[in-house]
Amino acid sequence: MTHTYFGQVFTGGTESLTNLLLAPFRALGRGLVHMAENDRRMIAVEKLQNMTDAELTAMGTNRADRVRQIFAASGAI
Repeated sequence: MTHTYFGQVFTGGTESLTNLLLAPFRALGRGLVHMAENDRRMIAVEKLQNMTDAELTAMGTNRADRVRQIFAASGAI
């Protein structure tokens, strides 16, 4: 899983006006990335990616069917 840096945006007057004006957009972008990384569907897909084909066969399914199940459960497909 990727990690997001939530560092300090303003460093006490050393930031330029451009950086100060762009700070809310950077924060919004980081928030959206954080939301996407913690979505239950994406977590399920990451688990699926870590499974071998043999494990999927033992479960009686394949990757395409499992992805369809993951996203259909939430009405995305």
